[in-house]
This record gives sequence, C-alpha cells and structure tokens, in this order.
Amino acid sequence: MVHRTTRSLTLRQRCRNRRSTRSTVVVPVSSQAVTSRPHRIARWALLACLVVVLIITFWPTPVDRPFYSQLVQVLSDLHRAGMPAWVNYGFVEFASNVIMFVPFGALIALYSLPSLWWASGVLGLALSLSIELCQYLFLPERLASAGDLAANTAGALIGGGIVALIQARADARASRTRRAAAGD
Repeated sequence: MVHRTTRSLTLRQRCRNRRSTRSTVVVPVSSQAVTSRPHRIARWALLACLVVVLIITFWPTPVDRPFYSQLVQVLSDLHRAGMPAWVNYGFVEFASNVIMFVPFGALIALYSLPSLWWASGVLGLALSLSIELCQYLFLPERLASAGDLAANTAGALIGGGIVALIQARADARASRTRRAAAGD
C-alpha cells in the first residue's frame, strides 16, 4: 500500500478520508452558502426590520405623541391596581426601545457566523448612535438620549444572544445525533 502525505491529497480525497473515519468535515464557506434561501430570507427580513426602525426613529415627531395621555392613564390605573411604581412611562419607553432592536440583533446574528453573534450588539450600537446623532442634528422635536442608545444596544445584544443560544442548542443536539449514529 502506498502512503501519501496529506499535502498531496486533494480536498475531495481528504474529505473522503475524514468521512470514512466518521470525523467531522469542515468545509470552507462558499459564496453559494451565503446566498442560500435562509440567508436570502434573513437579508430581506433584516431590510424590512431596518425600514421599520428607521421610520419609527426618523418620524419628525415622537411616535407616542398621539396616544401619550392614554398611556399615562393606563399606567396610572395599573399603579392603582397594584403595579409597582417603577413601571412608569420611562420604563415603558426604555422597554419599547429594547424590544424594537431585538429582531434587528437576531437577524444580524442569523445572517452572520454563529461565533460572531456579539456583532449584533456592535452593529446595534452603531445604528443607534447614528440614529441618535441624526435626531439631535436634524429633528428638533425628537430627543436624542443616551438611554435610547443603551436600550437599543441592549435589544440588539439580546436578539443576537437568543439566536446564539438557539444555535448552540441545535448544534449540541446535532452533535449528539451524529455521535449516536456513529455508535460512540
């Protein structure tokens, strides 16, 4: 039997050899993988999410202005019914900003490599900083705030973290299935 060195084997031969020993095959990401259907869906969903975020954040007046008094009344009624006082308008506004950026962070994490899930927080921070700066410079009726920056970044990180946890769980399940199929 002739022994070949690893260098002289083609990629296909190395993959065959790895498959025959039932080890995991690491295949380089091709441009085809990036344009797969899930990535296209994630790209369009990310675009839609960005459009919604930009419409809300660049609306010339605060988006809650038409129903501000009703919201304050509902909060007042809930406080009388026993809701803690710390759940006030500021809390609702902060939570709304977090929730608005969770889908953005999740979609960034889905679109990027699993190990780069934290990039959703970095991109969330960059987008939020850009939004707050534009509101400060160009929208006199909007209030740019560090609280919004923190909430938006937190939302993007939460979205990315959720996707990372789901992917890690799916990877662990797939790994257990492969080991069971291999008889280990």
